[in-house]
Amino acid sequence: MKTIEDLDQGTIRRIDWQELFPGVLLFRALTQAFRVFPILFGSLLLVCMIALTGKSPCTRDSAVILFRSLVCPFYCRSPLSSAGLILFCLVFLYFWLFLARRGAMRLVSTERVPLGQAFRFASARFVPFLIAAGIPLAGIVLCLAILITGGQHPSFYTAATPVLLAAAAFMLLIGIGLAAGLPMMAASVAVDDCDGFDAFSRAFSFMVQRPFHTLGYLVLALLFGTAGFALLKGGVIAVSRIIAFFNFTEEDCGYLLSNNLWSLFWWTLAVLMPYGFLVGYFCNAGVALYLILRKNLYGVAFDRIIHESEEDVRRLRPILKDELGAPVPADAGQPLKPAAEPSAEPADRSGQTEES
Repeated sequence: MKTIEDLDQGTIRRIDWQELFPGVLLFRALTQAFRVFPILFGSLLLVCMIALTGKSPCTRDSAVILFRSLVCPFYCRSPLSSAGLILFCLVFLYFWLFLARRGAMRLVSTERVPLGQAFRFASARFVPFLIAAGIPLAGIVLCLAILITGGQHPSFYTAATPVLLAAAAFMLLIGIGLAAGLPMMAASVAVDDCDGFDAFSRAFSFMVQRPFHTLGYLVLALLFGTAGFALLKGGVIAVSRIIAFFNFTEEDCGYLLSNNLWSLFWWTLAVLMPYGFLVGYFCNAGVALYLILRKNLYGVAFDRIIHESEEDVRRLRPILKDELGAPVPADAGQPLKPAAEPSAEPADRSGQTEES
């Protein structure tokens, strides 16, 4: 895409800053994450995490701790917590793909995807996304099995020390690649409708072939995310101080909230809003990072994205024929008249016109 127009006149009419500085896409992802829906949706996902696993983000707010103890009383029991953790991971990955699809459409085309269409897209592409995330997880599980087996036998530390070192190093590399590549896996499914193996290979090939680009943009994304988190965290603290200042009951706010689950829910939701912002932001930032690396490696334009149409059923239309047996389009509005039969008389070579 040209960044300077009207070269014949020698005047600059428009500069495409996104082409000159691809990091602008990460800033656009930051602005998209500051909308109400991603923040609220991410906060509700964290509330779901508290209810299913009994775990909460790193916050010492007494209302969040009390809400966790009331909503998830079995958080200290490992079997139920493990089952809830698996269920939450599936729910989280599903809604991650959902948010990545909506963020991709808003990021490259400023088009708002209806909720129903985004849910249908996430449901249809959820299995490929799970396959893409499951491939590196299988490698990590295999390395863990090797390390656990080696830890139970002293002979492994003498005879199979290279195997243990290789397994530990391989697990570390796969873990780093999974943490950095999972957002791009979701983006590849949401943007290019890739299958599971293609999404996995694209994410890891981007990191292997463009390691310094990936690292630089990841650092920039982390800086933007930290700035946004600090801004929202300061806003939440300011709101809580204002409420405490206008509390004329002479009682602690935590004590007033302790007997009301409804109030605890809203207070917990407000406290988790900065963390919910991080969930929505990293979904959008993963899409932006994927678009930047795809443009750098393959030369594909930023606005190239798979669009869905509800009217496109993707079926083969029936082949219709006219009276003479010739194929006609299936959506022909009016029936075709049969073609005229060829005349048996030879054509007049004297230049006279022949009646059709």
